[in-house]
Amino acid sequence: MSRAGRSLALHLTLPGHKNTFNKVKASGFSVTGLVRSRNEDSALIESTLVQDASFRLHSVELQTPGWIAVADGLGGHAHGNVASQTLLYSLISEDPPFKNQEDLNEFGAFLSAKLVEKSRELHDSDTMASTFTGLYITEDHIHLIHCGDCRAYRVDRDDESHALLTIDHTMVFQDYLRGELFLEQVRTHPMKNRLTRCIQAREEIPQLDHKSFPLKKGMRFLLVSDGIWESMHHEQLMRQTKDGPIQECCESVYRSYWESGARDNGSLVLLET
Repeated sequence: MSRAGRSLALHLTLPGHKNTFNKVKASGFSVTGLVRSRNEDSALIESTLVQDASFRLHSVELQTPGWIAVADGLGGHAHGNVASQTLLYSLISEDPPFKNQEDLNEFGAFLSAKLVEKSRELHDSDTMASTFTGLYITEDHIHLIHCGDCRAYRVDRDDESHALLTIDHTMVFQDYLRGELFLEQVRTHPMKNRLTRCIQAREEIPQLDHKSFPLKKGMRFLLVSDGIWESMHHEQLMRQTKDGPIQECCESVYRSYWESGARDNGSLVLLET
């Protein structure tokens, strides 16, 4: 599996999908950063699974309905890098059981089962775990599925709201929802990474959040791991991803992340319709 100093980029094309999209573009990266010894994040950009040691921008024009996603393997648990890889690889190596919200529990069980299989393959305990935030793009909708503390944002050029679409599944974010903290205080809180929910190598169904958006021209979605959103102010992240070509936006965020010290692994995928 990927270690520091190596890069992972798997390119797979799945059979049986029609080329229905010609205008959906995505760019992103997943890097180790300056402090960690290995990258326990992973990013999925259509059929490319990314887990790099150093910066490399991956850009595609989506030709088929499918997935973009980020995942962050729990570093304090066994094989965090393998956990995040396993979740995202399952989306392109198999036909995951998700088409709409009615499939959410089955999809959650599918993801957990993949971690169980990998854990047994490695003769590991049941501590393998990862967060997951992904977008499933169909012919007429974009489905957001989320578990953990990676984040998804809506950053349309013509929309000033810059909406945070996901809830961090942490105790600290619950304090924010109760009005006890500002969002900026969540970013700098010493307990911000204590998760209340993630996908684990256990034979149980994880609780997944779901939102759905009718697909239309001019939409822009941002997926980031905690290493990115913790590294800069919310307003700065929104400003750097709203305007301009998505490749340039990704490079701008990467520079800010690097200049901040890149203390954690960092992953980002920016999608534009």
